Amino acid sequence: MFSKESRLSGYRVVLATFIALCGASFAGQAAPFECFAVSDLVRIFSDGYHCPEPGEAIELFGIRNEYLSGQCVIKANQDLGHVTVSLSPLRHAKGSTSLPADAITWNFVGSIPISENTPKYRKTDLVRPAPARFPDYLAEDKEISLKKDEYGAVYLTVRVPPDAQEGDYAASLTVRSDQASASLPLHLTVYPLTLPDERHLMVTEWYSTNKF
Repeated sequence: MFSKESRLSGYRVVLATFIALCGASFAGQAAPFECFAVSDLVRIFSDGYHCPEPGEAIELFGIRNEYLSGQCVIKANQDLGHVTVSLSPLRHAKGSTSLPADAITWNFVGSIPISENTPKYRKTDLVRPAPARFPDYLAEDKEISLKKDEYGAVYLTVRVPPDAQEGDYAASLTVRSDQASASLPLHLTVYPLTLPDERHLMVTEWYSTNKF
């Protein structure tokens, strides 16, 4: 007969083996989607055309009374339904100060079909050859669906209040779907300068319609 201690030890071994096998099984499966940071200056095509290297966090910096922007990407590894985004408050690293909830907004980036590129442009000057769907506008929809292998871009707009405390802030961007959820860190550095409300830069744009 086995002692009580021996039986308990055997149960622990079996349980540990079961957990290890289950972990190995899940580890071999791809997550329903990936979420990563990219520059707000790049265009994210739904088919992943020339998608830049993924970043681990959205990094922003600026001064008071300035508008800032950031961007992240959702890459679907399977069909995703009811994809949406939420943001936690941007909290200062020192103390309990945080930016107002309306200081940061987000939008999915919508795309439009382009059948042909502008004529007389060199191929090296093109973002990509047409035909293709080109990311073009900030959509009002707050929920989308993504097909397997499709890329979706999320664009962030941050207005730093004129009375914001200088220093480092941190928040979290969370993407949720019917299948899973994932979070991405958001870091903001506010420098001790303030952009004035009054603008002194005059801009004039000259154009002609004779070739339209």
